[in-house]
Amino acid sequence: MDSVVAIPEHGSRETASRALVDLLEQAGVVVHALPVLSWPPRAAYRWGLSPAQAMWAARNIADFDLVHVHGVWVSARSVAWRQDGWLASRSS
Repeated sequence: MDSVVAIPEHGSRETASRALVDLLEQAGVVVHALPVLSWPPRAAYRWGLSPAQAMWAARNIADFDLVHVHGVWVSARSVAWRQDGWLASRSS
């Protein structure tokens, strides 16, 4: 089984997060760090607002048997929307 994690880019730079990313990569997990919006700076950083992460998830969701979305903004909605269409196409 392959494990893949897609995170907002700033999460791979902070000390505590970087340590977690390093552990995940050492365990064989593929980590994709995707850029966050530059505006509004505090909100984008705090909430990890990343259209790039949402697009990555939407493009790649069909490659996975299980998707766990942990987020409240862009990626969660995009993945859920895409998954509905993907599930419908798999059940027919």
